[in-house]
Amino acid sequence: MNLVRLDSVGSILDISDNQVYPQLVGGLPDLRMGVDMYDVDTEWISSLSDEDKGKILKQKTEYYSNQYEQAYKEYLKTLETKELKHWVESKSNYTINSSDDREMLIDDIVYDKTLELKYAISDYNLTDKQIKDKIESIKQQLNN
Repeated sequence: MNLVRLDSVGSILDISDNQVYPQLVGGLPDLRMGVDMYDVDTEWISSLSDEDKGKILKQKTEYYSNQYEQAYKEYLKTLETKELKHWVESKSNYTINSSDDREMLIDDIVYDKTLELKYAISDYNLTDKQIKDKIESIKQQLNN
């Protein structure tokens, strides 16, 4: 669970599965009463404070970026140096000269790709499903 407290609506959002739970008096979520974030009432949405909206965006961006970064890095590490070199050179002006360059290059690529994803999320250019599909696509490449 990756929980975010939304005090303006007395709820707790689990970023990992988009479930919204009522917040109990002690501050814990009532796990028996969850509803999908996309099924909440419009009144609930309009009652969200700007602070809570910012929390949701920040947490979603962090959550998905971490998953994406990890999957992308694992994928790049599976490529042989020759394949990685060809892959990189076909997409940029990078060149690989040693194993040290390889590790630094992988880190640079992952950083750039993750940053692109963060911008897409924060600009609302990607839905949750599109983000999850991107991550799954990379994970599937690992299995091939």
